[in-house]
Amino acid sequence: MVSAAERPNVVVFLADDQGWGDLGINGNTDIATPNIDSLAKDGAMLDRFFVCPVCAPNCSFFTNWETADDFATWDIEVGEAAVFEAILWQTCTEGNVGVTMELEFQGESVHARVPKAWDPPLVGLAEDRSDRGSESFVKEFRPFSMGEIHLPKGRGTMTLRAVDIPGAGAIDVRYVVLVKKS
Repeated sequence: MVSAAERPNVVVFLADDQGWGDLGINGNTDIATPNIDSLAKDGAMLDRFFVCPVCAPNCSFFTNWETADDFATWDIEVGEAAVFEAILWQTCTEGNVGVTMELEFQGESVHARVPKAWDPPLVGLAEDRSDRGSESFVKEFRPFSMGEIHLPKGRGTMTLRAVDIPGAGAIDVRYVVLVKKS
């Protein structure tokens, strides 16, 4: 039997739709991943892996956002209070340009108006080489900076909502990236 003091600390990251080139340690300069990069440099990095070659693409996203009552939430833990740039990966139809989004965590928030349309087509059945089964269609999302938000230390619910919808709906959201500024 191994005592608690003798046991190694092991952290396994399992990420959906993360590519090898999505991390700074592998050369990505568009997405800052300093904490993961540090763990890889100071720990053990598993860089030989294989996936099933017949898996279907997956591009899960929040869609059909039509009212200010709609929202998305994430349970997050902020290890150290800091200012972060909030980057929203989204699409927006021409008719919904001007929608104002709010990102909120523990009483702190940032608001931003989507200034232009980005409405790529869904890629689906006509382009597929194999049956998707239960997998979703895919499309290209683009980053939109909402600005900076101060996140206090602690665990809680981060909420994204549309607070002003001038068109028939809001936006489709793939995910939110928080980049530490200070």
